[in-house]
Amino acid sequence: MTDSMVQLLPLGQVFEMFASQDPSWPMQARPDAVTPGQLSCLRTELSREGFRRAKRRQVAEYAAAHPERMQDEVRLLEEGAAEVLGRLVNAGVNDMATGQAPDVDAVIKGATEQQMAAATRFVEDPALAPLRELSGIGEVFNTNLPPDEQAAAGERLGANVARQFMLAATRTCQVPPEAYL
Repeated sequence: MTDSMVQLLPLGQVFEMFASQDPSWPMQARPDAVTPGQLSCLRTELSREGFRRAKRRQVAEYAAAHPERMQDEVRLLEEGAAEVLGRLVNAGVNDMATGQAPDVDAVIKGATEQQMAAATRFVEDPALAPLRELSGIGEVFNTNLPPDEQAAAGERLGANVARQFMLAATRTCQVPPEAYL
């Protein structure tokens, strides 16, 4: 399930893109506020592997709380929900970076009927709300919202998830709050 969660919301990949563009990221606003060791720790925590570790912990907690759901939910993710929705999330991230709205038809082109059914069920089934929360996307794919409101909701959700992940990294790396305020 961890692999599917990371595929669905590739936050570590996004952070690595930022890190590749600026050697002082994520402390570019206050590079002198942290030690070289703290900066290195932050960049490690805010990486693909760091995000995978965080998701692995969340999945383990979720599995302990909901063991009866795991088999069906893993199957749904593997049937294509993670693949299709991950593509859409990546398109949204690219949209934010380039300012161009993604061509949703092009993004989902080639998806099988089974993959689309799995993605639709993931997004619409009320019983899957806990799984959507675990994934980090919550209700961002709410099909009752107009596309522009969906995009804005996605940006807010992405910023919130990123902020939570970054705050956890600062705790792990013992970065004092005043360093990033």
